[in-house]
Amino acid sequence: MVKVKLHLHLARFGEMGNKEFTINYEENMTLESLLKKLRIPKEEVGMFVVNGRWQDKNYIILDKDSIEIFPVYLGG
Repeated sequence: MVKVKLHLHLARFGEMGNKEFTINYEENMTLESLLKKLRIPKEEVGMFVVNGRWQDKNYIILDKDSIEIFPVYLGG
């Protein structure tokens, strides 16, 4: 199982409107393929944090990972 947490407006893509949920582990799934699975447009994602560390979209997800997905931040 993999824990997923969607931040701010990305929560609308969560399962049944939940911003925190678990998904089944799938071998060789990357963070980018996770976005496709969740139907989150990659243009809306600014950062991935896996187990407390920043990762890029090509990171291969491991069983029991904890993933946080943050939107693009604008403003200053």
